[in-house]
Formats: sequence, structure tokens, C-alpha cells
Amino acid sequence: MSNVAPCTWYQAFGMRIASELILAEWPEANGWTCEPDISIQYTDLAEWRPRLQERKVLAHGGSVYFYLAGAAVFKVESGKHIWISPEDNADEELIRLCVTSTCVGALLLQKGMLPLHGSAVVAGDKAYAFVGHSGAGKSTLAAALVNRGFPFISDDIVAVCRSQDGYLAVPAFPRQRLWASSLDQLGMRRTVYALVDKHESKYVVPAASSFSAAPVSLGGVFEMVSGQSERLVIRRLDRLQGIRMLMLHTYRNFLIPALGLQQWQFSFAAALASGTEHYRLERPIHGLSAAQLAEHVVKTIRKEGERNGSEHEAVPVQHRCANERPPCQ
Repeated sequence: MSNVAPCTWYQAFGMRIASELILAEWPEANGWTCEPDISIQYTDLAEWRPRLQERKVLAHGGSVYFYLAGAAVFKVESGKHIWISPEDNADEELIRLCVTSTCVGALLLQKGMLPLHGSAVVAGDKAYAFVGHSGAGKSTLAAALVNRGFPFISDDIVAVCRSQDGYLAVPAFPRQRLWASSLDQLGMRRTVYALVDKHESKYVVPAASSFSAAPVSLGGVFEMVSGQSERLVIRRLDRLQGIRMLMLHTYRNFLIPALGLQQWQFSFAAALASGTEHYRLERPIHGLSAAQLAEHVVKTIRKEGERNGSEHEAVPVQHRCANERPPCQ
């Protein structure tokens, strides 16, 4: 990182990150003198802009390139570097949004992690993820569970990695993003929180006191969908249904063919579906409150724990050393 502009250090997804771009939403982690796991730097990628005008995403030589009009050309390289080439008069908030979403998704894939579009919490010694399309209520349900005492792991992107003992949910960073309607439903005052930025009508909710900083074995995944009946239905999925669900809700799914990872994604999802429980949570037509949904999810997790000879309860948050990294393979 020598001979570059001053960097701010962050920790997210178990990695030490040095960035020339200020990432206001991520908590700073200064004081390290070691090499970063990830660097985020400015460079000149203007030559790639014409090639990206039509395709938007290109993979070349171990790197993937994106173009976002009004922002920049981005290059994610070898799971270690994010390069930014801003346009003239670029919108820095739009750049920041792309870095913390699409670029992070590409970087996790390059590192061999499966990023799921969802949120996750800890119940006992297991992590549970809630996936679904935008607006499905993933973050709201996770926030309701956090309010019940369940430690928080991640919001928007759930990074899953292989370990010697199975699959781990890797903590992102201690922040949640909630819509105004979600804050209202949870009894949280909007005036206490700041908006993410002008491009998203979501609020940043600090979660340091409830954050689980250690990777946790993934116990199950709930897919959240809109149901067709007046009652809530939670169905256990078979292995094939679980594979389909995991592939459908891979974060920034369009990156999979661009990176040539179709077979890898299927193999990862198939192995994950064999070692964890998967459910489809069908919300009733007229809806339930987040607190009511959370109660049904807790009952499902407890029943699963009883089936397996253990009971999952809310446990105190256990923090790990900031320099420790997830034991991914």
C-alpha cells in the first residue's frame, strides 16, 4: 500500500480492508500495521469504458469489470483488490454504493465464498439466514429477532464459506439497513437514525451491541416469499428445492455466468443443501407483524433443535479478536 493516497482501515466479512474511498457506513478499524487482505484504490480504467457500454460486466484475466453510468468503471481483481476509475463529476455516493454491494459480491465469489442475498442471526450455536427478493422483509425479520436477543451477523449479504467442520456464516459489519416502514413497525424512531444515502430510502441502524463477531456454523436458511393464503406457512424444503433456492438467491446472480462459476455454484449449493436445513416461509396475504413472524421462526428453530437433540436459544454475543479471520477453505 505504499506510494498511494492515505487509506482508512475497515473490517468486514472477516477481512482487513484498506480503502482510499471513505466508506462511511462501515466501522473503522485503525491501528493495524500489517498488509491488508483487501485494498480499494483509485486508478485509470478509461480504456474499458467503451467495451462496458453494452455489456456492463466483463471478465478478463482473473478480474471482473463493471461500469455504472454517472459513477465509475470498477475492477475487482483476484479476490484482493477493488479498483475505481471515476467519471468526471462522478457521484461519490453512487460509487460507494457499488463498491459495498456489487464489488463486494464479486470479491467474495473470487475468494470462494457464496454470497446470499439476505440477513442472518445466531440462535444458540448456529446461524440462520433469511433470503429472498428485495422487499421480502429479510432485514425487518432479522431486526425483530435481534430485538428478542438473537445476535446479529449480517444484513443484505450473507457470506458463506467452507470450513473443515462444514459451512460458516461470516460476520459482515455491525450495521443494519432498514426501511422507514420497518422502523415504524419495530417501534424505532426514524429521527434517531441517518439515511444510508440519497439513493436509498433506508436508515443505518448501528448493531455493535448485538453483533456476533465470530464466524458461526450455518444451521439453516429461510426463503421469504409472499403466500397465497390467509395463514403463515413454513415448509421444510427437500435437497433439490434447497439447491434451487440457494442458486436463485445468490447475491448479484448475474456475476455467476460472467465469472464462469455455474458449476462451482451448483456444487457449493448442493453440498450446502445436504448439510443444513432449508425452509420456505410463505407470508399470509394480509401479513403479520415482524414480531409475529419472528415468534414463528423461533418455534421452527426450536423444533429443529429438539429433533437434532439440542435446543437453540438466544445467547450472549461473543466477540473475537479484530485480527482473527474466518477459517475458510
